[in-house]
Order: sequence, then C-alpha cells, then structure tokens
Amino acid sequence: MPKARRRWTKRKLLSFQFKDRPRRALLWRKATYELWYKFAKIHQANGGSIPKEFGDLKQFEEFEDWWRHPKYGFELFCEPEYEKLVQPSSGKKNKDPNVVRFDVRINADRELILRDFELALKKVNEHHEYQSQARFQPSLPQQQLKLQKLEQALEGYLLSETMVHRRAIRRLFTMQEGEIPHFKRVLTHKPKPNNRDDLIPARVLIRDEAKCMGYDRWVIKKMRLLSRQRKLVREAFDHIESGTFP
Repeated sequence: MPKARRRWTKRKLLSFQFKDRPRRALLWRKATYELWYKFAKIHQANGGSIPKEFGDLKQFEEFEDWWRHPKYGFELFCEPEYEKLVQPSSGKKNKDPNVVRFDVRINADRELILRDFELALKKVNEHHEYQSQARFQPSLPQQQLKLQKLEQALEGYLLSETMVHRRAIRRLFTMQEGEIPHFKRVLTHKPKPNNRDDLIPARVLIRDEAKCMGYDRWVIKKMRLLSRQRKLVREAFDHIESGTFP
C-alpha cells in the first residue's frame, strides 16, 4: 500500500540546525524543496536555466547530498538568523490573558527593534501570519501546493518524452473493465503461400468496434490529462528559471 501523506498543518517558525551552523527556520515542508530540486535537476539536464545559486545539480546524486551542502539546499531556503531583541516578558504574568508584556533590548538599532517587535507580536496574535524572508520560496503557501499532483505530472512528462503518448498513457493509467479494448476472431480467406490467386479459409483478429467505445473514450480522456500534465511541468520549469516553484 502507498505510504499515507501527512496532512499539512499551519505552523509558526519551526527551526532546524546542522552541525557547526546556526539554528534557522523553514516555513514550507522539506518535501516541497525536494520536489523543487527534482524539477530543477531535470530542467538543467535538458539545457534549461536555473538560478546560479543552485549550483551544478549534476554533481549531486541524491537530494540529501545537495540539501546538506553548506552552500546549497537548506541554505537557500531557510529564514535568516537574527538575535531576538523583543520577546514576551518572563516576569510576573498578567491577570488579563489578552495583555502581553515584552522585554526589549534598548541598546540596539531602532529599526531592528521594531522588526523583532512585529515578529513577536505575530507569534502571540493568531490573526497575523509570518511572511517568509527566505532567499527562494515556493509560489504558493504549503496548504495550496499539490505535491502529489506535481509528482504525477513529472512522471507523465518524463515517460511521454521517451515514447509515443498513446503508449505512455497505457503505462501511466489503469483501465477499468468497461475501458479495456476487445477483439474478436472472424473467418475470412487469404491467399495461399506462393499462389496469390488461390484463397484458403483463415481466422483473423479484428477490433470489436461495439465493445471498444469505452476504450476510445478512455484514450481521449487520458491523452487530454497527459497534455495538461506536460503543460504543468513546462510551467514549473518557467517558474524555476525565475527563482520560484512550481
């Protein structure tokens, strides 16, 4: 059975740390960046343009190698590191749950204090959302990204690049009972070997047109779906060239 995908849930900053590197945050799932990497690697291999900051993806066999590299991967998508200048006070709590006190470092740049105050306020106020400051970001919030649909589109694109589309849809999609093509053997005559004028009885296999209507409709439907998938992948390649995804 296919592995169940975890449902995306809205979250505030969630930070990660690699050895000898400061702790920083990601706002999208790691799977989003992994699929971005797959698209970019294929697009680069096909001669397409990707941001130079991504490096030469041919040098990396696995996503994890690229993700953990000190110049690429995580470093391209993480939020910037900063010292918290404003945070909720650790002193006596207020009786009113709607009131929050903040501790502020006053020996710092005013603009930085105001920036951290805005971030701290967003954390205690559910009506505000933190806006990503990562160098590269997906084009949509995580809950609007349909990763499975993108993966299926990429699979269809790659397969349709190696074979005719009618054969590709037979590999990609499953037919139901009423969509399977049917054939029947009929009695006819064909010439004898080395004698074109003399005919002999023979049974040949031909399409059962009455039972193939479901198959013909299936072919049209899946060919249109494959066309949409190929368009989706080409659009993703265009986004990658401009530094976003998908």
